[in-house]
Amino acid sequence: MLIYVATYPRCGNAFLRDHIAVNFRLLTANGYPSDDRFPDNWNIEPPPEGEILQTYAHPEMKRREQLLPHGALPLLTSELRKELAASPNRILVKTHELPPTDVFPGEMAVQFVRHPGAAVVSYWRLLTGKARPKQITLDDVIEGRCQFGDWSDYHLAWDETAMPVMRLRYEDALADPPMAIRALAEFLGVTAPPRPKLVAIKDARARNPLRNPGEGLDGWRRYASLQQKRRIWQRHGTLAYRYGYTPFPGARSVRGFTRPGDARPAAMQA
Repeated sequence: MLIYVATYPRCGNAFLRDHIAVNFRLLTANGYPSDDRFPDNWNIEPPPEGEILQTYAHPEMKRREQLLPHGALPLLTSELRKELAASPNRILVKTHELPPTDVFPGEMAVQFVRHPGAAVVSYWRLLTGKARPKQITLDDVIEGRCQFGDWSDYHLAWDETAMPVMRLRYEDALADPPMAIRALAEFLGVTAPPRPKLVAIKDARARNPLRNPGEGLDGWRRYASLQQKRRIWQRHGTLAYRYGYTPFPGARSVRGFTRPGDARPAAMQA
């Protein structure tokens, strides 16, 4: 199986990949060039000469799994995608790209979706942060004049793909990680651990405070003018309502927002 961990930028891709790794012992290659290292104790073996796939095994695993290298997206030709999709192994790759137009049996995607206001403001702040200075405005990101286009077009494309897609709201997964882990296990066809392991969001903030400032549901509102907030909703409100988001502040911004102990929402499947 070839599994895309596919999110619009700043919608929790790393958080999603971490939960998949610690609960299902499945590593995800970064589709883009990256200096990130896979855990040393997972016994990574480089591919044989002339091949692409590495192999790895968690210390508690007997079976070795296959793993693409970082920067794998340009390598995924139609021929290779077809081959990987037909594999009995679960081969995962991070992407912010639109889905391929040709879909093969065995291709599937898991995705976090996040409130459009929080997503576009966080993406804009990343693009204009000290580490990545660029002449780009928040209005540019709202309208999709940026590398990965706009929030609505991205999600509509994945809504319309022929491959199976499981979509979880980032806010629900933060509030109730065990619910997200159980839903992921069912979709991926793996066994959920009896006691799901939780990845603390504070750890991600400590590792990279620029990328993960931890400003909650409403932190993004401080960076957008009233006009920009209205523009976000004018452009993205139709799809946002479909996903259960509203323009209101606080917990009201997510309809049926899950808090620990509340009734569990169903995962959204395309």
